[in-house]
Amino acid sequence: MPGQQLVCVWQAVHALAPNLDKITSDDLCTITEHFQKLSSCQSFDDNLFNNLTSGGDKIDFYSYQKFIDTSLRDKGVPTSVLYQEIEAHCWKLIEGSYRANILNSKYAKRLWLIVNRLTNENTFPPTVPGDVFMWLVEKVASELKQMWRGEKPVSPMTFTAILSYLEGNIFSKCSLDDVYKCIDALYHWLVEEIIKTGWMYKRTRKQANWTNWTKRWCVLTPRHLVYYDKGKVGASGKRGEMLITTHTVIENLPEYKGMIHKLQDRFKISNIPYLEMELAPADGATIRRGWVSALEELIKCAKLGTTPVQKLLQERYGKSSDASGEAKENGEIKEIVATLDESQVKARKESVRLLGRSNPTESKEAKLSQDLKKVEVSETDGMSKRDEQHDNANMVSEVQEKIKAVFMQIDTDGNGKIDYKEFDCFIKGLGLQMNEREIKLIYESIDKV
Repeated sequence: MPGQQLVCVWQAVHALAPNLDKITSDDLCTITEHFQKLSSCQSFDDNLFNNLTSGGDKIDFYSYQKFIDTSLRDKGVPTSVLYQEIEAHCWKLIEGSYRANILNSKYAKRLWLIVNRLTNENTFPPTVPGDVFMWLVEKVASELKQMWRGEKPVSPMTFTAILSYLEGNIFSKCSLDDVYKCIDALYHWLVEEIIKTGWMYKRTRKQANWTNWTKRWCVLTPRHLVYYDKGKVGASGKRGEMLITTHTVIENLPEYKGMIHKLQDRFKISNIPYLEMELAPADGATIRRGWVSALEELIKCAKLGTTPVQKLLQERYGKSSDASGEAKENGEIKEIVATLDESQVKARKESVRLLGRSNPTESKEAKLSQDLKKVEVSETDGMSKRDEQHDNANMVSEVQEKIKAVFMQIDTDGNGKIDYKEFDCFIKGLGLQMNEREIKLIYESIDKV
């Protein structure tokens, strides 16, 4: 599944031994021994690696992941913390193996982390599929406002090849500040998976009483809603967090009218019986829908054991697999059709030869039988077409109703038109990671009036 952090271990093995064509238990054990020094890890028995081999000396990624979770992770340490430490340590081991001409060490690392999320974990050397690479370049070019169009599908790409391509074809044409902003944006989206941010009024209840309303900078990620002090965004300003789990419940609330605060568009997040939190947008009432939609999507992802980014990447990988599978299937179908055509031609020739020898009476009877069959088939086809037309009419009606419902949802002021502000709010409410330029381009392409 794309988005796996432990791909970094495969990257480390390849960077330290670039000539290897497969990853073995010895190579993996050498890298993994370094992790025992990490605070989230415990020591392990080298003999346990013998259980990881499958089909000779080849290592299966998911067997290794299970080993890390069950044999290396220290008790009580969240898996996400363990993976972050491993990923950071892998970069320290291999940082000198990559030569960046434009990016400094910090942003080369961030690009490496981004590529890890896009890498196919079942490959060695670890590579990004060609169509996913082109999707990444399109995102980079769009963020930097550069024109780029892939000429044709490319082969799977290693991190070294991706770094070289981006520096030579995209980054070299832009200012360094813009390049760093672009990498930051992709890093926050694909690595940190920051879904939404904004100023909110919040209060919490752990037992019987609610706390006072306070204004906090809130950051929503797939597993946490983290809030910070006013003007202190960062680790030092962190005031607390709330977990997003399969049991989290979202509830819309009416306007709050107090002595000091009058808050519209409140909503509540509950992890009963542990914690309840009420929130209200501090910079406009129209953004509640975006927060609630994003939270609902995260709860769905938690139940599926995934995240929005992993979901997105799975869809991209699925399209890639479907495309290759469809091409293969089309090739097989064409081959079958060609064989059938050839058989039909031979059958017709043989029929003509045999009919030429048969008596006239048999030919007339055969012709009459064929004519009757044509009439029966014609009647059946007519009934099938009428049924098909009826089904199509029902389908069109259903689709029209769905389109109408979506239109009414977007048209918040009910004037029968969708302006840019409504469209922008709707797109952001879906939790899609699109910048203003991309949203505007889509809106202008749709709005032809």
